[in-house]
Amino acid sequence: MLDELRAKAESMRAGLDAKYTASAPVPWDMNRKDRTIRFNQQFELAMDDGSVVRIEQQDVEQDIGSCVWTCAIAMSKYLEHHYRGGALSQAQVIELGSGTGLVGIVAARMGAHVVLTDLGRVVPRLELNIGLNALTDEHGRLLTEAGGVLTASELMWGVTSLDRFMDREEYQLILACEVIYESDMVQPLLDTLEALASAQTEVLLGYCLLYTSDAADEEDSVDLGGRRIIKKKKNKVRKK
Repeated sequence: MLDELRAKAESMRAGLDAKYTASAPVPWDMNRKDRTIRFNQQFELAMDDGSVVRIEQQDVEQDIGSCVWTCAIAMSKYLEHHYRGGALSQAQVIELGSGTGLVGIVAARMGAHVVLTDLGRVVPRLELNIGLNALTDEHGRLLTEAGGVLTASELMWGVTSLDRFMDREEYQLILACEVIYESDMVQPLLDTLEALASAQTEVLLGYCLLYTSDAADEEDSVDLGGRRIIKKKKNKVRKK
């Protein structure tokens, strides 16, 4: 598995570097940019079908969710490459800690019905980016060309009632990309995942770990442009 990941990382690196060079307005490795560029330029992600996802970035109180980070780009491409052939068409999807909304919007562009969630102060930004990538139908729903549906809602783990998020079909996919920055948020996140997931739900978590000397000595990690994908031991997760 690790050999496969290493080979995939190497095969993707050249294409990304060629497309998003160091001189590009928004290179693919957003983490290398200073915050005046990172937060204040519109980000564009080219999808394999030729369409473009547009994301407005806003430096609101230096909020870490105000910009597109490298991991969100990688996770968006993962969705494209691993859920081909209409696999997400009409799928019920919820994204936790959506930030700019890039990952969830990509899922909707692939036909999924997606709920983007984050703290209340982030929801207006999510609504702005939904409006850039979807059209309003006669029922007021925001739809993508592939038939995906996008909505945004406040969800603070451990605080916001989950009733309104569970009053629908089972979620086929739960997305969360770089959502943990404080250790005391781990348990609320796990509780939220357990409440929202069924036995059939896929949970896709994305993290971009900074390179460290300790990680360099580990054999169970993959170097990806100065960052590492760490292979974790699988633990049995209790489902509803």
